[in-house]
Formats: sequence, C-alpha cells, structure tokens
Amino acid sequence: MQLPCEIKEPEERQVQGLFIGCVGVFVALFFISFIDYMRSVFKSTAVEWDVKTITAGDYSVEMPISRAMWNTFLTTIYDKSDLRPKLEQFRTYFDHEISHRLSSLPDLGYEDEPPERISIALITFAFDNAEVINLLKARGAAIKFEKFDKMRQINA
Repeated sequence: MQLPCEIKEPEERQVQGLFIGCVGVFVALFFISFIDYMRSVFKSTAVEWDVKTITAGDYSVEMPISRAMWNTFLTTIYDKSDLRPKLEQFRTYFDHEISHRLSSLPDLGYEDEPPERISIALITFAFDNAEVINLLKARGAAIKFEKFDKMRQINA
C-alpha cells in the first residue's frame, strides 16, 4: 500500500526553518562575541597581574660584551698592579658604570619616592664555550674508548 505525503502549509514550515536558522546564526555570533570579549578581559587581567607582580624578569638584563668593549677595558681601566683577576676588575667597573648611569636617569614618577641610587644586586658573566664543550665531549669519547694518546692531544 502506498500513501501520499502531504505537507500542509509549506509557507509556515519555511518561516519556521528561517526562524530556526536565524536563531542558530544569532547564537553562533553571540558565542563568538562572548569568547572574544572574555579573551580581551583575560588579556588585560594578565597584563595587570604582570604589572603588579615583581619577577626576576623585571630586573634581569642580558647584554653582550663585544671584543672591542673588552679591549677598551684592558687598555684604559685594567690595573695590572691590582691582584684581583681581570674579570673581577671588569665586574667591579661594570657594576659601578651601570649603577652610575641608571642613577643619573631622570625620575619618571612610577614610584612614590624615587630611589637615591640604583644598585646592581648581581652580575653574572656567561661565555660562549661551545668550542670548549665540544673538546670536552671528544676528550670523554677518547677516554671511553681508551685512546689516551688522543686524549692527551685534545688536552693540549
């Protein structure tokens, strides 16, 4: 037996479909706008938190020291009669120079009471030791395989 399918009032179903589609688009646009709003709020909250929180990154500075800077130090500031090593003398000079330059900058009004003098807490020097590290690896491999002649050659 076969029954015909009759749809009564197709215009009403089209209006309902259009209404449901429009509601779906509205919900999607609202959701996208809400997510964008929340992202903006969290971003500004993160910035506010970062400004209010003191971390090591707020006070850490990485600065390359060129060979020309080192040579200038050796020719103009380094004192051979001082028993301290060159690097220690350079650290003292560098600390004094940076502290003096930072202290002489004008106050920008960020603090209630501007500091009288800015002092450096710690200076750590890092060196580009890739060549030495590679030689140490080769030396370790020579020791591992009991090639002591090669180890002595690498030591030299």
